[in-house]
Amino acid sequence: MKDMEITWKWEVTTPLHIGSGFSRAGFVDRCVRVENGRAVIPSDAVKGAIRGAGEQLARWLGATEIETEETSFPKISVLRRIFAPTEDRRFYRFRGCISEEKVKAYTLTSTKIKPETRVADDNTLRTIELLPRGATFLGRIQLLAGEWDDAAKCDSQDLLFLLAAIASTEGIGGKKGSGLGRLQCLDLRADGRPYKDVLTKIEVVQSLRKLLKEGCTDADPKSAVDA
Repeated sequence: MKDMEITWKWEVTTPLHIGSGFSRAGFVDRCVRVENGRAVIPSDAVKGAIRGAGEQLARWLGATEIETEETSFPKISVLRRIFAPTEDRRFYRFRGCISEEKVKAYTLTSTKIKPETRVADDNTLRTIELLPRGATFLGRIQLLAGEWDDAAKCDSQDLLFLLAAIASTEGIGGKKGSGLGRLQCLDLRADGRPYKDVLTKIEVVQSLRKLLKEGCTDADPKSAVDA
């Protein structure tokens, strides 16, 4: 058993809104946290974005279970082991992402337009806070007490799935459906070892498909039954 650390860099290719996506007229939806001039994406937002990418990845690899809500207990075994681990097994500690350089947020105000009249609807003025495109964030996940270096072990297979999920995370923050918070993953590493373009390798895709289809033999009893 040993500890390991995953590190990566996310580049924001469109303006980033770190907020709930909800606001009242006249009030700014301001959920950006700044520490020493640098913006921080909260750890729960990081975990949620990677989990969402993991769910899409699992479906692409052939999983048939359907995940419903982000806060629900994962139905897919590998997602359950990573995002809702039991206390007697490995543990993943998701950290907040911190911007490499100091960034300055700005506000954007908009209103809903009535399609029939093409004028602003009453009481729909909203203001949100954004970070500029081009900002880069450093990400980190601590992996505790696992057998990460043994390719035959479940921990190693789950690590590969997590790396693939990070690499395929396309957006984060509020209003992703409006094109905000698009991401590009750069310099993905596990214990310093680079995993560039991890999903372009056919052997990786085959290994992950096998994991989704057959599970892993040394998983916890509940996961092994459900796999």
